[in-house]
Amino acid sequence: MINRQTQKYRPTYFKELARHPNANPILIAIDWRSVNFIRNHKGICLLCDKSPCYYDLSFCYQREIWVLYSCQEHFLTAMRLGRNIQLSGASKVLVLLIAAKWLGG
Repeated sequence: MINRQTQKYRPTYFKELARHPNANPILIAIDWRSVNFIRNHKGICLLCDKSPCYYDLSFCYQREIWVLYSCQEHFLTAMRLGRNIQLSGASKVLVLLIAAKWLGG
C-alpha cells in the first residue's frame, strides 16, 4: 500500500484574514471575476480557483463562509467547495451567484 500525503494549500489572499474581524463572514470566490468584484469594493475575499481537495480549509471551522461564483458554469464547483467547507466544520455556508449586472457584464 502506498501512503501518499498530499500537501494542502491555503487560498490566495489568505494572509489578509489576519485583519478580518472574526464575527464577519469569510468570502471565498471560485473565479477571478468574483474575487475582483469584492476586492474592487475594498472587501477581503479569498480565491479558491482549483479543486476543493487542493485546499486546507481548517480556518473555516466554526465560521460563517460565503462561497461566491460569477456564472452558472461555475455552479457545481461552487457547490463542491461549499460542501468541503461544511465538512471542515463551518457554522454556516452560503453559496451565492453574483449578478452579472454587478460585474459589468
